[in-house]
Amino acid sequence: MIYALLSTLALASLVEETTAFTKVTTAQVLKQLNYQFTCDQYAAEYGKVYTEAEKPIRCEAFRESLAAIKAHNEQAPAASWWKGLSEHSDKLPHEFAQLKGLHRGVFHTGFAARAAIPADPAVNSFVAPDELDWRTKGVVTPVKNQGGCGSCWCAPPPAFLAALPAGAQAHAWRSTPPPALPALSLSVPLTAPRAPRRTMPPPPPPPPRSCARAFSAAETVESAYGMATLARDGKAASIPILAPQQLVDCAPNPKHCGGTGGCEGSTQPLAFDYLVMAKGHDSEADYPYKGRDGTCEDSKHAPKIGITGKVELPTNNYTSLMHALVTAGPIAISVDASWGAYEGGVFSDPKSGIHTNIDHAVQLVGYGTMGGKDYWLVRNSWGASWGEQGYIKIERFGEGKEPCGTDARPGDGFGCAGGPSTIQVCGTSGILSGSSYPTGAHLI
Repeated sequence: MIYALLSTLALASLVEETTAFTKVTTAQVLKQLNYQFTCDQYAAEYGKVYTEAEKPIRCEAFRESLAAIKAHNEQAPAASWWKGLSEHSDKLPHEFAQLKGLHRGVFHTGFAARAAIPADPAVNSFVAPDELDWRTKGVVTPVKNQGGCGSCWCAPPPAFLAALPAGAQAHAWRSTPPPALPALSLSVPLTAPRAPRRTMPPPPPPPPRSCARAFSAAETVESAYGMATLARDGKAASIPILAPQQLVDCAPNPKHCGGTGGCEGSTQPLAFDYLVMAKGHDSEADYPYKGRDGTCEDSKHAPKIGITGKVELPTNNYTSLMHALVTAGPIAISVDASWGAYEGGVFSDPKSGIHTNIDHAVQLVGYGTMGGKDYWLVRNSWGASWGEQGYIKIERFGEGKEPCGTDARPGDGFGCAGGPSTIQVCGTSGILSGSSYPTGAHLI
């Protein structure tokens, strides 16, 4: 029955404006099923096996996610974006905060905004093409998943436990999985294979925070190398996958910009500075991702890609960002990741003109127009099951039209210790606030 439903839905499936991304969304399927989708079906679909004690907690989180998806999709059927399920739909609120990079460590009273960077006068005469997608040029590597850094299973808040049935709170953590149920397929086959089934382990010690900025920086170095080979040879060479863990372990953060370093937060420009000093970026194969702070081991490996410097773009300047994206390639950016269960469409955020909390780092890879709305095309680091194959389209307004708001926690983004407690950030989700990219990428 479900396959017949999917065949019908496939005829009306959404065809993305980018290459090879055609799928039936979970939002479509859930609507056809009137959102009658169980926790067991969800676990089977996404290859999750819960322990006896964990299952009621995860299932309650899933049901809350499903209710929020239904409320969003039904209250605004004409909205430019919609929500759906992903591998993250069973996460608790504090796990989502960690996944975004929001950290609540010991911070200084105020954080200084980055010094103003003047715009290049030549940018003003620049004419951008109507659309751009650097994925089509082979300079964007596959979507990654920072999952282990700040998103592993950890002790839930006491209030959440108190709301569970009494028996569920007393269960010991066990590795024995519940019986597997038949999977309910939510989509036509995707370009990326589904992750293998996994049994969640007993809870580890309290997890570290976000490694998102390490991912954003590593991805942008990868793309910079692809851009260099594209300019030289007319086509992008095979791009080594680089090690975010090296940046987590090794990149210094003496002024506490965006956090206190490592998994407690840093900024992409500091990562680029470190790579210049270290004379190269190791490969993921040599320096595998652990998702936690570790001892720097960059001396043990031969680096694969080096860079000669970095460019930090003027803050909150639309034209400078557009110019850099077109001429230099994908850009490391900082955003307010309040998009949660986004699955497709052009994301809009009414908070952007009021307040915006920069708490996540991603990669800007293009822009375009969909349904009459202009958008930025952004690669996230939450895996390919989230969003549009790991990507999100964020509403774009244009020069002089971008909404601006106030960030009252600059330390979650790119602010450094010792300055004002608020800064101005512009663009939907604050997308114009802090952008940078490396220069001189080369194979070592």
